Amino acid sequence: MSDKEVIYDHIIIGAGAAGLQLALALIRNPHFAEDKILILDPEAKNTNDKTWSFWQQEPGPFEELIFKRWDEGSFYSKKVFLELDLGPYSYNMIRSIDFYNHARRVIESKDNVEWLKESVSKVENQEVISDQAVYIGRYIYDSRIPESFVQDRKSVKLLQHFLGWVIEVEKPIFNPHNFTMMDFRRNKVDACSFTYILPFSATRALVEFTLFSPSLLKEEEYVHFLKDYISDILKLDDYEIDEREQGIIPMSDYDFTRENTATYTRIGTAGGWVKPSTGYSFKASGDYVNILLDSLVKKNQLPKTVHRPRSRLFDSLFLSVLEEDNAGGEQLFERMYRKLPTQTILKFLEEKTTFTEDLTVLSKFATKSFAKTLAKAQTKR
Repeated sequence: MSDKEVIYDHIIIGAGAAGLQLALALIRNPHFAEDKILILDPEAKNTNDKTWSFWQQEPGPFEELIFKRWDEGSFYSKKVFLELDLGPYSYNMIRSIDFYNHARRVIESKDNVEWLKESVSKVENQEVISDQAVYIGRYIYDSRIPESFVQDRKSVKLLQHFLGWVIEVEKPIFNPHNFTMMDFRRNKVDACSFTYILPFSATRALVEFTLFSPSLLKEEEYVHFLKDYISDILKLDDYEIDEREQGIIPMSDYDFTRENTATYTRIGTAGGWVKPSTGYSFKASGDYVNILLDSLVKKNQLPKTVHRPRSRLFDSLFLSVLEEDNAGGEQLFERMYRKLPTQTILKFLEEKTTFTEDLTVLSKFATKSFAKTLAKAQTKR
């Protein structure tokens, strides 16, 4: 390790969706025009390693990067098929490589911003220690999962884990205007598992097998469920796999903000910016970034938390039920999509509902089995 010390106004650890959105927001805001910004990440960020999806009503800050958008969706359980009218929302997808390349172009045009390929081993007070140097930061934003989360045994801990293939076929079989939010017709019977489809054209789509469950599968199991779905539901035997994505996202009611201070904050998944009950994070990261910058401009310190308390309570309740009866997830989601307008669901999931609207949503889950499972789950705590 070098013994040099470089002082920065902002040090961002991790060049993912959260870290790069924060960097770009700092660059766009004239208040920080003279601030020195450092981004550290051990990866080159030169591959399309994931996709980010989100819904919105108004144009967002990354409109030019949207690879595909949909105004209609579908939901399948073993019992029902539902058509989802998203209006006035659209469902959008951004490829990570397009986002990385955009961020790199902007960053390279600025003399006050550095993006280095380095791995951070430790943060001590205002010092960020990497495998190359020691950096001093007035404000530090850390996307690494804290060790305290790994060691914690009190919070609910499920995982959203998935394997997806972008497949290409010769005959047109996909509806490029309609995506599949959830399809439970081919799933792991003892877990909340489903297939998610984003069609890019009539012959090309991302098909992804996803689970909300406590433990991971063996690699061959993800492949088995994908192949089974493509063969039995899509009726395809001949297709090309062009791209592959695989990931693990924590779904937990753990308080990731507990280590935040006036100058240090966890961001992204490590900051609890991922919606615990869904795994969506891209648009939420932009919202949380705006909260951070507003605080810096007005108070010159970081907020302790960026979360709406009752939304985190609802997430915790839902995760408790899903933890207690994981296989019952299909029935929970079926009831939600069957009983509520899609617009209300999306508004609730992005935490923009009023208290009255929240009660309306929760009332749709007020079945005896839900109440019984919830009571049992809470008794265990």
